[in-house]
Amino acid sequence: MGRRPTSSVLMAGFCATHNRQSTRGRCKPDTRTARLRRTDVVDVRQHRGDDVDLHASRKGTEMTAIGWEDVACNLCGSRRSRHLFTLRDYRFLTDQVDFNVVRCTTCSLVRVDPRPLESDIHRYYHDDFYRGQEDAEEALRFMEPRSMAMAEHVNRYPRGRLLDIGCFRGEFMEHMRAEHGWEVKGVEFSDRPPNHFGLDIFYGDIADAPYPDGTFDVITLWAVLEHVYDPSRMLAQAERFLKPGGVIIIMVPNFNSIQARFMFQDDVPRHLTMFTRGTLGQMLRNNSLRPMDWSCGQELSGGSVRGWLNFVVKRLSGEPMSEILTQNRAADAGGWPEFAGRLNGRPSWLMRQVDALDKWLAPSLDRVLDGLGFGFTMTVHARKPS
Repeated sequence: MGRRPTSSVLMAGFCATHNRQSTRGRCKPDTRTARLRRTDVVDVRQHRGDDVDLHASRKGTEMTAIGWEDVACNLCGSRRSRHLFTLRDYRFLTDQVDFNVVRCTTCSLVRVDPRPLESDIHRYYHDDFYRGQEDAEEALRFMEPRSMAMAEHVNRYPRGRLLDIGCFRGEFMEHMRAEHGWEVKGVEFSDRPPNHFGLDIFYGDIADAPYPDGTFDVITLWAVLEHVYDPSRMLAQAERFLKPGGVIIIMVPNFNSIQARFMFQDDVPRHLTMFTRGTLGQMLRNNSLRPMDWSCGQELSGGSVRGWLNFVVKRLSGEPMSEILTQNRAADAGGWPEFAGRLNGRPSWLMRQVDALDKWLAPSLDRVLDGLGFGFTMTVHARKPS
């Protein structure tokens, strides 16, 4: 396949099949348009303390200032939090803006805070995110392995009505309709992805979707919940649409993973909330949804630990964190040759040997971590009481 994409590229590539921007009903935030506060920030970029440039350019294009909002925890409502680390948009290199990732000291939910106003987040969803160059056939072919893996989750339950929230262009819906005979509908928050297959897709806020209560047997959210501005509200709406006894299937990145905690692979700022089994489980229960089955695995969206040994060696050798993340996180994996074969900007025999060892170790380590519940891709099935 040529260059081996890192786990973040694979996971972010799947996230690119959905645009995750809910629009209303969140807690009222404090808002401002200003520089990101620098006090008490532990910067993963070696504490360089450089100023935050909200007018930084991407590919030579002047960008306007971002409006910011401070937000309470979406799970418990507390505003008390502890700073974990600071990241930039290392995937698309949109600008040089810093984003604080914090953990609620009351319930442990992790979030970006402060975060861009919802009216400004669109700047981080580029055309490349939507893969708009693909036609219907290409889109189906690209998604086929993942659609088959997702279908295995849905087909645990009797065939019926399926709602895919964050359905993008409807690839998974089409697969479930054509290959498995489900009656499918979708919700997509952005009007940018085309409806390639002429499916029944509602475009807009989920609260405005024209579905009666108790309509669907199964609802899916594949790599959606981490993107929305009010995930608890999203789950409340989904619960309302489910039939009694219906099931919701959710896939999110797992913050209790090597990739998230030590390799900083959440797709900030597009990922606004980071979940663990504990915090997602509690949010589900708060919305009358009972978690039944948890799993971690590579089949839905990648998320391999591949590159972890490269990461450690580079860090120990003094490479700046920003440079390592740029090599490891670039959307087109263009930095991989340097990530795999160079150390501190110079060709390195040692790095080539480290990368070969990492490539050999990663599949076994993935199986162990997934089996223990510490893989990067986490899926849960939850049921609405009958």
